[in-house]
Amino acid sequence: MDKRILAIIVAAIVLVAGVGAYIALNNGHGGSAHPSASAFPEAVSEESRVLPTDLTTLRTESQTLIDTLSTAIESGTADEMNAAAQAAGDRLTEMRDWLSWATVYYYISPSTEATAFASWTELAQWYDDSLETLLHNALSGDRADLVETAIGYTDLKVSDIRNYIPLGETALQLKAQDTQLTTQYQTIMATEYTYSYNGTSWTVSTAQSSATLTDTEKATIIGAIYTEQLTAAATVYVQLVEVRNDFAQELGLGNYLDYAYNNTFYRGYTYQDVQETLQVTLTTGSTYQSLITAISTDERFLASSLSSLTEKGTDWMYSTIGSFMGSIDGTMGEFMTYMVDQNLINYAQNGINGAFTTPLVKAHSAVLYIGSSDIETFRTLVHELGHAADAALSPLANNMCYDIAETQSQALEALMCVKASEYIGDLSSNFTALVFANFANTLYMGSAVAELEIWAYTTEASGTKLTVDSLNDHFRSTLDADYPLTTVFDTGLYWAQVGHMFASPGYYVSYVTSVLNSLEIFMTANEDLDKGIDLYLSVLYQGVDDGYVNTITSCGLSNMLEADNASKIVEYFKTYVAQMLASS
Repeated sequence: MDKRILAIIVAAIVLVAGVGAYIALNNGHGGSAHPSASAFPEAVSEESRVLPTDLTTLRTESQTLIDTLSTAIESGTADEMNAAAQAAGDRLTEMRDWLSWATVYYYISPSTEATAFASWTELAQWYDDSLETLLHNALSGDRADLVETAIGYTDLKVSDIRNYIPLGETALQLKAQDTQLTTQYQTIMATEYTYSYNGTSWTVSTAQSSATLTDTEKATIIGAIYTEQLTAAATVYVQLVEVRNDFAQELGLGNYLDYAYNNTFYRGYTYQDVQETLQVTLTTGSTYQSLITAISTDERFLASSLSSLTEKGTDWMYSTIGSFMGSIDGTMGEFMTYMVDQNLINYAQNGINGAFTTPLVKAHSAVLYIGSSDIETFRTLVHELGHAADAALSPLANNMCYDIAETQSQALEALMCVKASEYIGDLSSNFTALVFANFANTLYMGSAVAELEIWAYTTEASGTKLTVDSLNDHFRSTLDADYPLTTVFDTGLYWAQVGHMFASPGYYVSYVTSVLNSLEIFMTANEDLDKGIDLYLSVLYQGVDDGYVNTITSCGLSNMLEADNASKIVEYFKTYVAQMLASS
């Protein structure tokens, strides 16, 4: 499936708030020459946000478009083939946009939209595979030159079609099972679990706010709830790994990561290539723990203080972030105004925790979803708007490796750290500490998650049956014994709360490489702000679509699959954080 059919899911805990207003902008920085935006998004109509309700008829109409194109490829004129390809391609664009909205609606209201979301996912996967399989096979036929021209009338690329792996009926059925299991996981995580203690039924929130429970009793109750919930989630994961490996093996591959690394995330490297880097980033446990302690207990860096930014309201947040984005590049500032005016930032108080950006292909735009929390809202907006800028302003519009896409968002956070005092004043240290805590979380816990995924999929593919206990044991063994991510629930189950392992398997490696490159941009910007901004804009507006290594190096940044490069950034990060926390 084309990657644009997948939402860019970003783990975050964020607040619910309303829609903002007009953004005040400036004209961007005065640095050296850099790539500029190649496009600007169109208006997103209200009609495009309304999903068709009769999916049976829609599927029939879509099959007719496929059949018409098939006939044109076989015996039609060039004009007939081009027209049929354009019609089928337009439907593909509609399908992708409908799935984007279905994803947003599901995350806002999982209890009522789960069935519709599963149906849209299945329909979109079917149509995408049907069209790309037809074109893939036709490129091997005697009218391949005409087919290449016809593909130009769609939003597809000839190179992607040549490399496409047709799924077939069995693989599509396994994909449907995958969606069902992923939805089951999300339902588990959205359910409010309870625990009976001393004759009272407790939830996490009632235990946390209780004035009668001791801290030990709270830990007992909350730990029991999380353990029950995450054990249920981990049980689903065991099934998911088996289904996904079956899917990969149906396509002739060894395990699901062999498929995902390049057919979903377009990295241009294998999971074997990243393992040395993971061993480097797993040495950041001490830095991670010191930052968590600082944002939890140190008055200078308290994350809780950032809730005051949310309390200022969305108008203020949008204006402030818009001004910041405008200082990076004038077009980015104008884009922030567009996102607000078009009402493309969605909040949900009772939706699924997390945040994501997913493209709206027809308008060359994007829509954001932000779940509930107040401390992370401002940071998450900065992050997600980096993704949205990619979807709307980049010449490739999401047609690149996810390691690059995550650099576009995380490096925007890094630049905000450099410029935070201009926009949030005395809270700049709190913001930087929170961003760095998230970066350290990615480098440490994210690397452990990525390593666990590699172990899980390769172990299951070798014929060894996975269990919840074996997954927990391996995750514990990966962590630094001195920094075991101690929480109120069993450390071994920590991984089961990471939604990416369920919804976007293999994704976390992109966070690891992108945090390293984002810290490289931060390091540069700290010494020369204009140079750091130019590096960021080179990544955002670059026109290279050639996997991680060739793309990132063409932008003037380092290949973080080389352990020496990763070590340099990790050591810089450790030193910078130690000095920051030690400062008076």
